[in-house]
Amino acid sequence: MYNTKKCFQGALITIETQNDRSFVGDPIGLLTLTGTEIWERMNYYGMRAPIVLFMVLAIEDNGLGLTLATASAIYGLSVIPHPYF
Repeated sequence: MYNTKKCFQGALITIETQNDRSFVGDPIGLLTLTGTEIWERMNYYGMRAPIVLFMVLAIEDNGLGLTLATASAIYGLSVIPHPYF
């Protein structure tokens, strides 16, 4: 796409402009940011149960062998101070 503009001396100049790369009217980088945020949240919330299950699993089964109350308390203490719920 080409735009014709007048220069400060009155001469016409032709400037090549790039196509508008936008995502629903927003900058294209917002699509990447949104995808990364969704990916991060899916991984965070998806790992909540497996971490507690690993801590409760018996030592013979490659777990930590903790009780459910202890494992939940450890997980809860690591999540509660997080400022972005």
